Amino acid sequence: MLARVLGHCDSSQCFNHRIFQCQQYRVLHDPLVLAELFQRLERAELPRSNMSLRVRVGSSVVIRQTHCDNTPAILRFTLVEPSSANPTQGKVSYLSPMGLALLSVPLGAVFTVTVRASESHWCLIALN
Repeated sequence: MLARVLGHCDSSQCFNHRIFQCQQYRVLHDPLVLAELFQRLERAELPRSNMSLRVRVGSSVVIRQTHCDNTPAILRFTLVEPSSANPTQGKVSYLSPMGLALLSVPLGAVFTVTVRASESHWCLIALN
C-alpha cells in the first residue's frame, strides 16, 4: 500500500508499475524503438473489418496476465496520447511499455511487455 501512495510499485498488477508509465523521452531517443512504434501505428491504422480488430490509440482494452504464480490480474484501461495519460484513472500512454506492446495487437492475442530485464505476459481479452 505504501508503494502505491508513494507512486511506485513492483507488482505488474498495479497501475503505478513502470510498465504503465509514459516513457516518451526514451522512445523518442531510441531509433529502434521509434521505428517499431511507427510500424505499429501504421498497422493499427490500416483499413480493417470488424473481424480483425486491433488495438490503436483511443482503444479501451481488457487484458489478463498469463504465466503468473498467483491469481492472474485483469486490467481495464484506455490507450491515450501521452498528454492525457493518467494510469490511476485508467488512461495509459501509448508510449508506456504496456502501450507500446499493445499497439496493433489483435483481439485474443498474447503479448509480452519487457521492461529492463523483466518480462510479463498478457492476453488481450476485450477490445472496444
